[in-house]
Amino acid sequence: MIKCVIFDCDGTLVDSETLSSEALTTKLTEYGIFESCVKLTDQNRGAKFVDILQRLALEHNVVFRDDFVQEFRALVAEHYVQKLQAFPSVELALSGLNIPMCVASNAPVNQLHLALEVTGLKKYFNGNLYSAYEVKSWKPEPGVFLHAASQMGVQAEECLVVEDSPVGVNAGKAAGMPTVLYDPKDRYGSLPFDFKISCMSELPVLVHELSR
Repeated sequence: MIKCVIFDCDGTLVDSETLSSEALTTKLTEYGIFESCVKLTDQNRGAKFVDILQRLALEHNVVFRDDFVQEFRALVAEHYVQKLQAFPSVELALSGLNIPMCVASNAPVNQLHLALEVTGLKKYFNGNLYSAYEVKSWKPEPGVFLHAASQMGVQAEECLVVEDSPVGVNAGKAAGMPTVLYDPKDRYGSLPFDFKISCMSELPVLVHELSR
């Protein structure tokens, strides 16, 4: 029986990945690196930001300044405030779920709070927002999901993970949690997900079935 739903945030609840890639594209041009927003989004979906920077540094033979991450995060925050939106039907889905919910993400916790606040979704989670930065374990490792389950007072197998990326799905499976792939563009049909949805409006029906 499912007793808790654990959501990823970026790319699952809110349409933030393109905005983050826009910010990264802008910052990279300062180093003479010209990467398309689409390419960066596709390459980095769900990944740990430090790993992304290490890959880019090696590929382009550059050394990023110590303040790069801080400036990047500030630019992302600006984009969020100006443009960030929830995915279609997300608020309808959240309001239709009658079991505890939380968010577990690779993003910094202050970024989670901002994303959910500007999109009006924060009220659904009662402060239950968990970041990989708090536990020093980033997806595809299962640590942040297991931490979330512990904080919510449920067993791993009683949680349903909702994810949008290979990194997240693999983390959910590594945690021993049934995992839903949110894949509106049908990108990842071969991943080891347990369930797949193309619209968040499908989620309350699935959760109801699994909670009986």
